[in-house]
Amino acid sequence: MGYKFTSGKEKNHLILAWAYTEPIFSIWWFGSELFFILLYLLHFTEGSIVPGTNVGLIRLSFMAMLPIFVVRTLIGFAQIVSATIRLAKFDAKAKQ
Repeated sequence: MGYKFTSGKEKNHLILAWAYTEPIFSIWWFGSELFFILLYLLHFTEGSIVPGTNVGLIRLSFMAMLPIFVVRTLIGFAQIVSATIRLAKFDAKAKQ
C-alpha cells in the first residue's frame, strides 16, 4: 500500500493488520461507505419490512453496518493518536 505505519521498534499491530490485509481493509472501507449510504436512505424510507423482524430492510442493513463503522472510526482514532505520539517524539528529538 505504500503507507508507513511503523517507526523503528514501535508498531501498532491493530493498524498494521487493518492496513496491510486487503480483505479486512476492503470490508471496513465498503462497510463504512455503505453505512453512510444507508443512513442517507434511512432519512427517506425504512424500506420493505423483513418478515419476522417487523423492521425495515434499510434499517436492518444500517444496524448491521453500525459495528463496522464504529470499528473503522476507532482505528482512525488510533492512527491519529499514533501519529501524534510519533510527531511529538520527533519534535522532542529535533529540539535536543
